[in-house]
Amino acid sequence: MLWLEEWLKSVKEEMAAVTAEEISARDSEREELSESDHIVGQMNDELVRFAVVRSRRLRQYEAKLEELMSSLPNTALRDLEKLKSDALSLHEERKTLSRLFWLEVEKQFPVTREHNACLRRGGTVVWNDDDPSQIESCCVIIGGPFSS
Repeated sequence: MLWLEEWLKSVKEEMAAVTAEEISARDSEREELSESDHIVGQMNDELVRFAVVRSRRLRQYEAKLEELMSSLPNTALRDLEKLKSDALSLHEERKTLSRLFWLEVEKQFPVTREHNACLRRGGTVVWNDDDPSQIESCCVIIGGPFSS
């Protein structure tokens, strides 16, 4: 089996195992609707589960990258290439997962192709042309539909 197949299978299995408590906990971290939000619709159950898995894995990737970076001062010169390769691989995995998630949002809510799509409490998908650079739950359209 290809690595990609295994990876996608693991994402799907993880989505199936998401609990109501995890959904509620993740949802409580999201922002409330703001005056500049334009409601597009509600995420379906699968997309909500994907959002939880994406959030969890992004945090795991960040923790692994921090761990790799903290080991840098103690890494022998001969091991630097492997460390660099591991970090780049994690970064690409993180980027791929985000791109797949936002692609699914775009497929379900086509209007988000032209705006900054954001997730709000209650599984609400909005578009918002405010600066999303400080908002983790937004997909930045500038520079292409999957810049974040």
